[in-house]
Amino acid sequence: MKTKKRVMVIGAILLGVVLAGSAVVEAWGPGTWWGRGGGFPGSFRPGFGGRRNIQDFVLFRMDEMANNLNLTAAQRGKYDELRAGVKARLSEAADNRLALRKTLRAEMAKEPPDVEALVEKIKANIRETSAARQRNLDLFTAFYASLDNNQKKQLLREIRERTA
Repeated sequence: MKTKKRVMVIGAILLGVVLAGSAVVEAWGPGTWWGRGGGFPGSFRPGFGGRRNIQDFVLFRMDEMANNLNLTAAQRGKYDELRAGVKARLSEAADNRLALRKTLRAEMAKEPPDVEALVEKIKANIRETSAARQRNLDLFTAFYASLDNNQKKQLLREIRERTA
């Protein structure tokens, strides 16, 4: 009888701890570091928060690197151009992906779907994505050219660390 009573007391305590823990998690809710869709700035893991937050993540990383470079006013102007271009293209790319997905689903719902039209739409999307990335690279090249040798070395070191 004593053992049964101990098991019941321990079970009640564990149930209380689990309920209290779940109440805390529910209170934090989505969008916090613990809840679904949350994520610390500077981290990337499943549940970071969706397409728009990937844009925030990329811009956060870029800002972090730029702040470490101690940019001059002219360099800051080039960086702001780069940042604005990347932000616009990431936003545009997210919108394009959603539109393409909607178009593909609508076409696939037809009987029979026009596969050739689907392939052409996908190819057009690939060309648009490639052109946007090339424009971003052009902006990066202009920004990189504005840096002095020490800043270039520091930026390359940071890029190597993150891509290793």
